[in-house]
Amino acid sequence: MINNSTFSVCNGDGDDSSLILFDSGEVEKKYEFLNLSINNSITNGPLVKIIGNNNNESIITFENINISNSINKNKQSCGIINFQKNISLKINYSNFTDNQSLGNGGAICFENISNMELNLGSNIFQNNKAENGGAIYFNKETNMDNEYNDTINIDNNTFNGNKAVYFGGAIYSKYQKLGFATVNNNKFTYNEAGFFGGGVYSPNSIHKTLFDVSKVEFKNNSVNSFIDNYSSKPSYILMNSNNYNKTISVNTGEYIPLKFSLYDEFDNIVTDITKYYSMMTLKLEVDKVDVIYLLGNTGSFINEIEIKECNENQIKMIDKSGIQYCVNPTCKESCLINESAICKPYYKENINDINLNICECLPGWKGNNCEEKIYIDYR
Repeated sequence: MINNSTFSVCNGDGDDSSLILFDSGEVEKKYEFLNLSINNSITNGPLVKIIGNNNNESIITFENINISNSINKNKQSCGIINFQKNISLKINYSNFTDNQSLGNGGAICFENISNMELNLGSNIFQNNKAENGGAIYFNKETNMDNEYNDTINIDNNTFNGNKAVYFGGAIYSKYQKLGFATVNNNKFTYNEAGFFGGGVYSPNSIHKTLFDVSKVEFKNNSVNSFIDNYSSKPSYILMNSNNYNKTISVNTGEYIPLKFSLYDEFDNIVTDITKYYSMMTLKLEVDKVDVIYLLGNTGSFINEIEIKECNENQIKMIDKSGIQYCVNPTCKESCLINESAICKPYYKENINDINLNICECLPGWKGNNCEEKIYIDYR
């Protein structure tokens, strides 16, 4: 037991240095940290590292703990406090403020967990920072085949002003037992992430890896000043249209105006402010046609597409692959196109000759370039 202790200005420069290291090995052990204060510490690894028992749960209690202004400067390690393996853990009535991990987990990190019972109650996580999981980082468990449902209670906690460089301003989770958690009266306010999940983030399988977000209070968690309380990786794409069952008709060579929205597993539209997914492309599939080539960014959808012949004012062209497309004729710049004239093709196929294409005047105009307005004398 550590009780009524204060540590200030602790510096550890050695490889994976820690102020407190507890490794229960093969023996079931119980350890308590009560009324502990740690401030202004810099370590090259977790400040406190707890490695549970391999077989039976090690029973760990943190109560009335205050850890502030501490830094884990090892980018390859995780958390100011790091928990591993098989543990039964209580963290209650504690404050984690202004801490930073240059890796993941600005205050607490769970990794290599085989089984875990967790009670997280009446704690404050404020202004902590990390690459991912500004306050807490849950890595995926090591015993994926274990059907035992962990008992996890997360009650009366406040997460405020925590920041992640990438994902999960307050919490990042890959832990597939967190979905069993019971949550009550938790608040996530003004947390920030650089890319996604200003409040909480999980890459995928959110019903397993995250608690029920509908039972949590979120307010003003953001990504680059845009509200983003919780998110995951993109999950599916929908086309923005009310005409799903209508035929789309276009001339050969024309663009098909389609818009799509990207959704995450929460059914939220992914607002990619940082262009993180800017290299994502869509593949468009067209059924019930002989030969169609579609060029440019495209997307999958279910509409029938009708490809029409070129209209009378277009020129039919054939590319090097023998594929037909349509182009509009080009006239000289002196022809007042879209003002008093239209450009008509001289040839109907394969040649778009700017010198021979016809500058045809609209009604009410005349001249070689349709520059003269025709006036009617009513006298």
